[in-house]
Amino acid sequence: MTYIPSKFVRACLAFTILLLSIGAGQTAFAEINSYKARSGNNRFSVEVIPAGKTELNRLYSWQAKIIPSASSVLASADYVLKPGDIKISGGMPAHGHGLPTRPRVTHVSRTSNGEFLLTIEGLKFQMWGDWVLVIALPGISDKAEASFNLAP
Repeated sequence: MTYIPSKFVRACLAFTILLLSIGAGQTAFAEINSYKARSGNNRFSVEVIPAGKTELNRLYSWQAKIIPSASSVLASADYVLKPGDIKISGGMPAHGHGLPTRPRVTHVSRTSNGEFLLTIEGLKFQMWGDWVLVIALPGISDKAEASFNLAP
């Protein structure tokens, strides 16, 4: 007689194999080298630039650009944007959760062509899949949501 394990035992075995195949420190790769998005009110666009390969469960410092629209107040040469003026959030909409950390902008500089270069510190991703990184400027009531996929 052939022994056939119960459905519960087979399900537990399949789940264990899945967990072992995932691996806690497995490297995830972004599909492209940067992610772009336009703000909801068309006052600016963003380009988020990862710091190379992205491994799960590690803290990262990424760069981003805020590119003002021609008619935006941000386009004024006199406009000053400070780290505290920018709010960073995000998460995995399909999973209904946010980022596992609270990233923040630690440095802002302005380029000669009027773009703002940001350093975002404290980014962490605990699983691969579709993510959204939100760069909000509450002072002008606008935000951009850059979508990207991390895959093993």
